[in-house]
Amino acid sequence: MKFKTRYESNRSSMQTLAGLALAAGAALVFSMNLQAQDCTIENWSDSFGFDNGNPAGTQGAANRRFAGPCGLRVPIDGEQRYLVDESPVDEQSYNVRFYVFLDDADVGADDLLIFAANDGTGDLIRVWYDGSDLELSIFDSADEEHAKSFAAEPGWNEVDFAWSADVEAEVRFSVNGADDQVMTVDTSGLTVAQVFLGNLNPVNTGGSIDFDDFDSRRQSRPERLVAGDANGDGGIGIFDIVAVRNEILERSFAPGQPDCNRDGSVSVFDIICMRRVILELD
Repeated sequence: MKFKTRYESNRSSMQTLAGLALAAGAALVFSMNLQAQDCTIENWSDSFGFDNGNPAGTQGAANRRFAGPCGLRVPIDGEQRYLVDESPVDEQSYNVRFYVFLDDADVGADDLLIFAANDGTGDLIRVWYDGSDLELSIFDSADEEHAKSFAAEPGWNEVDFAWSADVEAEVRFSVNGADDQVMTVDTSGLTVAQVFLGNLNPVNTGGSIDFDDFDSRRQSRPERLVAGDANGDGGIGIFDIVAVRNEILERSFAPGQPDCNRDGSVSVFDIICMRRVILELD
């Protein structure tokens, strides 16, 4: 598989890869066993460039996570390292949400391509990071490129977009829950067949990027996760503080989203963040 650089105009940036199929439209996450803490990428069709074969892991020196104990770390070392999803079957509607941690990404002259989707031969959708902004780039039926961007924030960033095939498709893009930026373009006749997540260019600037909780669907857009909902019950309360305390003191991983301040670690500062939310100080 080959990805062309950002500065080439032709959208045919990927060759087709064969792989195992998943149920189209299902949520794709870095799944794990809560008791054994066995993180896996087996929900993905294939992976490329990971020496140990399973780059997912629990919160620690080699991994960080936003939701649950597991996440994925991808080095930026000049090698293509990515996951592959081949479960889309000529999809005319494709909705995605994932979380990415970019603070350790050193971006030089070449921007980072962290996500791409194609129709089996050429790119339809790309997500770039240029060191300050996250950009959604899409191609219309005439191979013309259209793009919208948001400033990335420190810590975990939520990337969310909704793509469809239509003569006047409204492709919607949001980062961290901001109001959608909309591109109205002709995407008629296009379909999503393959998806890729990781370091795709590849560039060699050093550092790493982390991913977590990738969710793709046919119909509805995935909901935002609640930062600070450590026990995963949908809100923030005293039991979330208890869950984070247990993680800090006992290394018992919280099952929800314990990183309230989204800084990439679970610490007393997340308890302070939760207290502020509960007391409605923010």
